[in-house]
Amino acid sequence: MVLDCGTFLGFGAIHMARAAAQGRVYAVEANRACHALLCRNVEANGARNVEPIHREVWNVKTELALETTVAQGNSLVSEVQKGNAREPVQTLVIDKFVAERGLERLDMLSLTLNGAEVEALEGATETLHRLRPRIRAAGWYTRGDRRIADIIRSTIESAGYDVFVGARGNVMALPKERV
Repeated sequence: MVLDCGTFLGFGAIHMARAAAQGRVYAVEANRACHALLCRNVEANGARNVEPIHREVWNVKTELALETTVAQGNSLVSEVQKGNAREPVQTLVIDKFVAERGLERLDMLSLTLNGAEVEALEGATETLHRLRPRIRAAGWYTRGDRRIADIIRSTIESAGYDVFVGARGNVMALPKERV
């Protein structure tokens, strides 16, 4: 099982679905136009184990304004990405999503949320502790004077993970062995 948040047009989600044909990929995309193209790509590729979801990931369930620009330049965090338009979007909280779906397994949590990785992880505390997914996050954006990778590192480590940050801010986190 994979939860791919900020999936854009679904290229990665479709690739993961092919690699794990018996698994399921939940592909979450906030931008209305990108979500429509995601749905078309999933259908055109026959990726029946990919479920497109039109939401943005946050730490509370609400409706927020998504700053939108062209392509993938969209964010709930205007400090990170100021859009030329705004569109309302319902949010998804990872812990609530996992509970509502009755997920007992989550192998990978992928976060490419253009600055909202911080809030997404705040809403994933139970999931990280109970299901122990591997985490991949886009940490290259900055909030204030800090990279997202540096902001989220302590949150992930406190959940019992080893965190690796690449030179450009890519984050990979692996759960530590439980004793």
